[in-house]
Amino acid sequence: MENHPEFRYVGGFRMRLLRCLLAVSGLGIAGLPSLNGEIKITVNREAVRQTIHSFGASDAWRIQFIGKYWPLEEREAVADLLFSKSFDSEGNPKGIGLSLWRFNIGAGSAEQRAGSGISNEWRRTECFLDKNGHYDWTKQAGERWFLDSARRHNLEYALGFCNSAPWFLTGNGLTRSTGGAGMNLKDEHYGDFAAFLARVGDHFKFDYLSPVNEPQWE
Repeated sequence: MENHPEFRYVGGFRMRLLRCLLAVSGLGIAGLPSLNGEIKITVNREAVRQTIHSFGASDAWRIQFIGKYWPLEEREAVADLLFSKSFDSEGNPKGIGLSLWRFNIGAGSAEQRAGSGISNEWRRTECFLDKNGHYDWTKQAGERWFLDSARRHNLEYALGFCNSAPWFLTGNGLTRSTGGAGMNLKDEHYGDFAAFLARVGDHFKFDYLSPVNEPQWE
């Protein structure tokens, strides 16, 4: 992956992660002159606004490269930031303590390469199943590494989700829509897709399955 300089571990990752968390939480960072100084946040545990099921994030898309190509020490540093619930000697959290991790069940666009019509290889995924019906559980090595790491950090929930059925089950032979209404899935393959999800879900012991993630909005 020499052609991808961004895959190198960047020391500012913690700061970027903090900015993302502030944005996701709705706190934002507008008006904060600097994040280098001390930030004081007060949480009133008695003022309950809502109850959430879990605090989660998805492994799509860079995780497949980070988990496969980065040095082990740097992978583990990223995993700590995502999953650790521990505190350092000064009482600071070592990570954000995700309780749910979403695993992108690939559809095989990586095996199709340029023929997938997806020009950005970061948006392609491998598939555990091939068109001949054979499963290869060594696929998606980077994603699998982070799922295993999350569980080593005592993750509460794991969810498998799909952006597409495997390419050889779809109506257009691709893992993306090329227009038209309805599912990009051949009528005779609904059962095959369900069986594929059941097999993958059982293999990885997912707590939840999301078979249709972000359907074509047009």
